[in-house]
Amino acid sequence: MVIPTLTLGRGGVGSDGHSLTEWWLNKNGADAIKLALLVTVAEAGLDKNRKISNK
Repeated sequence: MVIPTLTLGRGGVGSDGHSLTEWWLNKNGADAIKLALLVTVAEAGLDKNRKISNK
């Protein structure tokens, strides 16, 4: 089974990922939420310029 995935790397800064010294600072976290919503709406085909068909 193949499940497509997407990673959005926004909304903070950090270093030393997956280690004991890992740190992360929420910087522009609201931008990450907006980006995730925008991508979801675009992928679902719910933007204004796209017509939904029942075919």
